[in-house]
Amino acid sequence: MFKRLPDAFIAPIASVPLAVLAVLIPITLLEYIIMQSLNRLFPQLYDYSLIDPLILVIIVTPMLFLFFTVRKRAEEKRVVAWRQLGAAEGMALFAKLDPAPMLRFDKKGGILSANPAAVAILEKTAVRGTPLVSLLPSLADLNLKQCIDQGLTIPHEVTIGEQYFHFTIQGIPELKVGHIYGMDITQRRRHEELQARFKMVFDSVADGVYVTDTDYKVLLWNHGAELITGWNAEETIGKPCAQFLAKEDGQGNPLCGTPLCPLRSSFSVRKTSETHRMFLHNKDGQLLPVAVTASPVRNSAGDAIGIVEVFRDISLEMEIEQMKSDFVSIVSHDLRTPLASIQGFTELLLSRDVPPERQREWLQLVQNESRRLGVFIDDLLDISRIEAGRVNLKPEALDLTTVVTERLSVLQSTLKGHQLQEQLPPDLPRVRADLNRLERILDNLLTNAIKYSPDGGEIMVSAQRDGDWLQVNVSDQGIGIPEDKLETIFGRFIQLESFRTRERGGIGLGLAIAKASVELHGGRIWVESKLGKGSIFHFTLPIAKEGGKADNG
Repeated sequence: MFKRLPDAFIAPIASVPLAVLAVLIPITLLEYIIMQSLNRLFPQLYDYSLIDPLILVIIVTPMLFLFFTVRKRAEEKRVVAWRQLGAAEGMALFAKLDPAPMLRFDKKGGILSANPAAVAILEKTAVRGTPLVSLLPSLADLNLKQCIDQGLTIPHEVTIGEQYFHFTIQGIPELKVGHIYGMDITQRRRHEELQARFKMVFDSVADGVYVTDTDYKVLLWNHGAELITGWNAEETIGKPCAQFLAKEDGQGNPLCGTPLCPLRSSFSVRKTSETHRMFLHNKDGQLLPVAVTASPVRNSAGDAIGIVEVFRDISLEMEIEQMKSDFVSIVSHDLRTPLASIQGFTELLLSRDVPPERQREWLQLVQNESRRLGVFIDDLLDISRIEAGRVNLKPEALDLTTVVTERLSVLQSTLKGHQLQEQLPPDLPRVRADLNRLERILDNLLTNAIKYSPDGGEIMVSAQRDGDWLQVNVSDQGIGIPEDKLETIFGRFIQLESFRTRERGGIGLGLAIAKASVELHGGRIWVESKLGKGSIFHFTLPIAKEGGKADNG
């Protein structure tokens, strides 16, 4: 154990010139006395002069100055070294009691000492002389020698087993060693990881979720809320929620700040509110329909310290509900009309004697209305099977010309004013398709063309090869389709009567069934149209490989 030297031995010389004079003056006086005595005794031998002592002073002074300067610097280094060693020994004593890991290493990276905490964490019985990087491989990228030589302080995070440590590496050039002081940050890192996981889950929720304090100021705001409203977390946190969520009911009455607001009602009754439908304004000022549920946030004592509200955009749901309502209305109307005709004519036939000619006419009307009902029911069943994936195709090599000619003949027999034509090249390749599906596609497109074409209008079916596909075209001279409806015309329950008239009937499933049937064959369907000039519906089917059997001719 090193002990501190007395201050008298280690105090630096205050002034070198004074020290020189303190030595030379007594020497000069002594020399003067001796030389005077010799001069009186032997005057003929020596003539003393004060010049000699001055020469001596000039010669000796630099030598003494250099001597004492070197001595002073050496003493200063010794003082620093002694004090650092004393501090290091005190630190070593402190390190034994410190629960944090502490190590000392040399320029070669070898461990000189380690406190019990470091030994326990490294799970080693003895670490002295062990290379530091063998125990802490993450330090391999650090220049430990440079750290010591330049007295650098380097922060470094290390994972040991399941624990996380923040190490401060300090170089001490005077002692030619380095110290490592570790701090266990496992709890902090786990808390950060928990927060990160919570934020990941919180932001992954598609619904809008936000949390407020008891003053209704936003504390948390997830990514779903940003997508729905357009407001991001930076813009909302710390501000009143009413500033971003201007809620109102279906009649335009504001809800924020009223007892009807889910936030206030949930906080006042201290329980989860029922799901309410309302409207809110997004950042762009658009009014969005949303479903809102609010719940109080409680602390461990059960006291309400905030409110969490969940809301979701129900625009699509409301559109579907409207479509269902429209569907019920359309089906009710279009089923009731033929049923009323059938019922009326059968009552007339049963209630009176009707001439045979009139009977035939009325029975023909009953038959037509029955067929119309059958088409409606077939459409409903067909779309249901398609959506349920219960359609089993039976593809075969088919001659398109034969199929088209047969369908035109069947439909033409029921028409009086329309002209159905085909323009098909004689060398058309056969297609690979399901016969029933192909007939359904053609019937739906032709019926649609007939429905929206004026009496006497021409409807044409044509086709041409396009690589490995056969493109079929059905054109008419009807009312045409608005440009903004071209993408939605193939949807379910979509009818042009919504912007024209209801006189043409139908439940709006024909084009949806045609599209689904084409896509079942791997093809595609699209439409080109101009208002007042008619439309052309195109669809593609795969060409059958050579040698394929055509069962229809």
